[in-house]
Amino acid sequence: MLTIKQIIKETPANIMKRSFEVQVKPMKSMLWLNKEPDTPEAYNEFIIKTSRPGIQHKIHNNIIRVFRRDRVWVTCDCDFFKYNCEFSLNRSGSTDILHSNGSMPKIKNPFLRNLACIHIISCFMYLQRKGLIST
Repeated sequence: MLTIKQIIKETPANIMKRSFEVQVKPMKSMLWLNKEPDTPEAYNEFIIKTSRPGIQHKIHNNIIRVFRRDRVWVTCDCDFFKYNCEFSLNRSGSTDILHSNGSMPKIKNPFLRNLACIHIISCFMYLQRKGLIST
């Protein structure tokens, strides 16, 4: 499972820049699910809706689970995440195949970089500003 820093490091600069345009609407935070807080399997789960105002005002659903030592499991229902991120992040244990067909992104991400979409990056930045995660 990857850390937040590893995902941010692999994400291209243009995606990082565009993530500032995303509006974040937190929906639900569930702290220390599954186990006691001191166990390695315990995680905080954040369910967040994001949207990008403008031409395409679609709301995307994001789930971020933060485990011990800043290890994360993430998912987003946007097309970029589905076609470029989900397969490579699944290989690292940082997501599950939920939205795509599980095939390798041969054209857009042939080297399987562990990158994230603008919605996930904006959620990371929001949670960091609120002091809920460290990056």
